[in-house]
Amino acid sequence: MLQHNLLYYLNEYETLTPTDASLGDVASSDWWTKLKPQFDDLIWLYYPQRTLFLNERFKPEDHDTTHNNILRSFAIWLKAHQRQLDRLWVVYTSDFNPLWNVDGVEGFVSKDSHTGTSTDTHSGDDRMTYEDNGDTTRSGNESIASSGTDTDTHKVATFDDVANFKNESQDSLLHGKTDTHTYNSVKDKRDYDGFKNQNYDSELETTRNLLDEHVDMRIRQGNIGVTRSDTLLDESQKYYQKEETDFLKYVVRMCVNQVTYAVEGV
Repeated sequence: MLQHNLLYYLNEYETLTPTDASLGDVASSDWWTKLKPQFDDLIWLYYPQRTLFLNERFKPEDHDTTHNNILRSFAIWLKAHQRQLDRLWVVYTSDFNPLWNVDGVEGFVSKDSHTGTSTDTHSGDDRMTYEDNGDTTRSGNESIASSGTDTDTHKVATFDDVANFKNESQDSLLHGKTDTHTYNSVKDKRDYDGFKNQNYDSELETTRNLLDEHVDMRIRQGNIGVTRSDTLLDESQKYYQKEETDFLKYVVRMCVNQVTYAVEGV
């Protein structure tokens, strides 16, 4: 008997899950990461007997082509509805508390308090020593040239009167000599061989006698307007029992609907 349902292709080809390469950006979506390892199992559990369309894309006599087109159809639908599924996933995974009013206000108060003292004690001393063993060397030469002469004149005055003999003399010096200093590329070179040494011989000790306290307070304000919590819990249970809240099954069913004839109730 010719098999043309999802269970046959699931058994024959072992998987009906689209590859990440065929899904593009969808492959990195949080909901696909959750759904991917369960995709085949959900088909096997809920939709094994779904009959594939009888058309050129899903020929019963060409199993390979039909299998490839099933995977292609799933991938196309998932990519076309990525934005919708991304947003639905946020809604389905959001925390819901039926006793908390959405019009309420929620906030946090953080407080830090410190008691006690903190003391710093500095002992010892720090010293800096400096030593320079460098020297100075001179290059080039210096010459002195003299020109002109100095004239030294000595004069003596005499008297013929022996009784009143008195010698008078006078010395005079006439400077006519000039000294010229010539510097031939004279350079002084200073070699620094010094160093500074910082000697640390001090200690800094911090003594803390502190008590730190950190308090976080979560404040929720608002009024739900209803005092019957049992009514709220009952409505919450009904909400989560709806098929629409089964996100993973919803996505698989929508994929299956693209390649099979729909069956009432499934």
